[in-house]
Parts: sequence; C-alpha cells; structure tokens
Amino acid sequence: MITNMKKLIMFLILIAVTTACSGKHLSFGKKCVEKGDQIVYSYIWLTEEEHPADTETCKKIEKK
Repeated sequence: MITNMKKLIMFLILIAVTTACSGKHLSFGKKCVEKGDQIVYSYIWLTEEEHPADTETCKKIEKK
C-alpha cells in the first residue's frame, strides 16, 4: 500500500514539473537511442521537439 502511494506521489510530482516546462515533449514507453557505441534506453523521455529515440533501436540490444 505504501509503495503504491509513493509511486502515485512521484508520478504527480513528475507531471507537475513537466507541465511547467514550455516547448518540452513528454513521452512514455521504452525507447532507445544510439550514443556512440552504446544504446541508451529509458521509459520516460523529456525532450525538446522531436526526439531521436524509437522502439526499433531497442531491438539492437543483445539479450543475455
């Protein structure tokens, strides 16, 4: 119960912070982007305009 409440509070704080940003784009879901020779992924992206992260790049990650 407490864990769920913490998640809810963190989500509400995140929404409050991102609504104050003008010109920013908030995107949810696992997306990946190549940075040099590494692939970086995240489930939440806060970017300006259009971001280069996509789900197709995530397929390049080797499963162990």
